[in-house]
Amino acid sequence: MASGDNFFGKQTAASKVKSEIVLNHFDSWSNIVIGQAAKLGQNIAYMDLYCGPGIYDNGAKSTPILVLEKAIEKAATKPAIAKHLVTIFNDKKAKSVETLEAEVKKLTGLTSLKNPPILLNEKVNKDTEGRKDPDTDAHVPRSVRVHGLDARSYRGGRNEDVGMRLHFLL
Repeated sequence: MASGDNFFGKQTAASKVKSEIVLNHFDSWSNIVIGQAAKLGQNIAYMDLYCGPGIYDNGAKSTPILVLEKAIEKAATKPAIAKHLVTIFNDKKAKSVETLEAEVKKLTGLTSLKNPPILLNEKVNKDTEGRKDPDTDAHVPRSVRVHGLDARSYRGGRNEDVGMRLHFLL
């Protein structure tokens, strides 16, 4: 893997595999939980606390854009996804969030999702998981961690402290 500020320079084979795993997991996970969430009038949420800019310097899409594209695709045949999915993307680097915002705006069909992606520029800490989003009034609960999907961190944290986090909003 590349390190430091050049992590999103060129997609590595490991990063591509990680994105495929996350995308497949998101697809299966959302299929499993959406029925019950819709029945209860609840939302489901996908959260990436270390999202990066959404693309690599060479134009390859990274996980946030791939997940949003999958959500848009699913929304066409699963109206509950369109209505109940909340996506939250965070990166501590303002430039990454700005780039991601520009890439998100380029997505065709984004308006099919009731809840536009929430983009945050925050340093992740113990309080990040317990916040309430002011726009959707959705409570972001403590996370269900998906271990081993992203081996990098901002401050040398252990593998279980970083990476993708998937949530079911209660």
